[in-house]
Amino acid sequence: MARKYILTSESVTEGHPDK
Repeated sequence: MARKYILTSESVTEGHPDK
């Protein structure tokens, strides 16, 4: 699940928040 957390953080940085 840690990977998903990092992916979410990256998505938010890109400009599209992923819950």
